[in-house]
Amino acid sequence: MVSGQRHGGQAEGAGRRFAWFARLTGGTNGAAIGMSGGLAPVLLAVGGFIALVDAVNVLTVLHDAARRGHPLAAWEVITWEATSGIAEFAVCGLITLALRAAPPLHAAWWRTLAVHLGASVVFSAGHVGLMLALRDVVYAAAGRHYHWDAGDIPYEYRKDVLAYLVLALIFQRFSPRPAAAAAAAAPRHFDITDGARVTRARLETIMAISSAGNYAEFHLSDGTTRLMRVTLRTLEAELGAQGFERTHRSWLVNARAVVALQPAGSGDFTITLAGGVTAPLSRRFPQTLARLRAGTPP
Repeated sequence: MVSGQRHGGQAEGAGRRFAWFARLTGGTNGAAIGMSGGLAPVLLAVGGFIALVDAVNVLTVLHDAARRGHPLAAWEVITWEATSGIAEFAVCGLITLALRAAPPLHAAWWRTLAVHLGASVVFSAGHVGLMLALRDVVYAAAGRHYHWDAGDIPYEYRKDVLAYLVLALIFQRFSPRPAAAAAAAAPRHFDITDGARVTRARLETIMAISSAGNYAEFHLSDGTTRLMRVTLRTLEAELGAQGFERTHRSWLVNARAVVALQPAGSGDFTITLAGGVTAPLSRRFPQTLARLRAGTPP
């Protein structure tokens, strides 16, 4: 009796749960949201969301069961949803490990498929095993026996694959990017190309870059300049993670080379960089000004 009622209620509840997940994640712009506290805030957000959806799901399952003429005991429905949510949250860390081992769109397709297929099996086994253990404890405390059929494994795995995919998407979109590790692994040189001439400059020797018509002018620490046919927007996208800040519509500066900020009137500033290079800082870039004053890299 418990098993038959459970399947109907949980099947409907699972569909609603993952629809909520899909709407939440589909509403983001796809960019990672920085969270300075690391993984802990992400896990708190996932746990809070699971708890909220489970609460709504309990009410929905109870209402639908009553409407079908087969009312369920509230404590049982709460137990099913709570134990599933707790178990799901407890094992979701496996997903982050799999994402690190095989980042989608970065690892080879066969490696991504193998790692995440194997991880989904482990995730499901952990979720179901812990969920059943928790339900056994609750039912035993109530003087009841919880019945579960091993034939339900395919049913549970189908749900868990969907849960795995959606939670992986949440972790991918909401987890902080390893910016420091990426910066450390990034090249420390930049090739300034002007026709057939290539100047390989260390990043720390590039003080600033200014727009010069169809070219960008690189201001180096030794007082020399180099031209390259490229847009400032392209350079900002490539060098932004290496500490280069947009300070003006026509200027990028190496934030690590800033030695002084001098007010220039009307909210603007003049930046002095190592080697005596100067660059403007427009009042239209207040966040850049705040970072430069704090000595915080982008």
